[in-house]
Amino acid sequence: MTDASATGELAPSRLTDDHRHKLRYLGVSIGFVPLGTAVFLLTLRLTGNATAASFITNTALAPPTFWANRAFVWRDESRSSLHLKMIVFWATSCAGVLLAAAFTAAADHLSAGRGAPVRLLVLAAAQAGGLGLAWLTRYVVADRWLFTRDRRA
Repeated sequence: MTDASATGELAPSRLTDDHRHKLRYLGVSIGFVPLGTAVFLLTLRLTGNATAASFITNTALAPPTFWANRAFVWRDESRSSLHLKMIVFWATSCAGVLLAAAFTAAADHLSAGRGAPVRLLVLAAAQAGGLGLAWLTRYVVADRWLFTRDRRA
């Protein structure tokens, strides 16, 4: 038996369609979680209120997040049930908003009286953690229930 790499041949991809799907999901997440954290920090600077900044950020990013997932992750071009999909996605986004706002409010309380750099770091970490958990929840709800399709090779 010959090793493909030893002969210079390309080895067949070991990534299944499901693996590729998860990598696309990870790619969109890697883009939107840091973006959300940056928008949160900017909004925090403008409003001075961590909970309001969290709410504004997550609400504003829900629509582009839906379209990015629909286009790149689920590759759903169908218009069937589009309104239902948007509503369910929005509901999971609202849950994410509440979760991120709760994390941020708790972090704001715990970091009160600390120096500005420490407070910003704690708030950014809380926001990113809340967003990360929201993404996991959205993955379970949207990927496993809403945008189901057969990805087996």
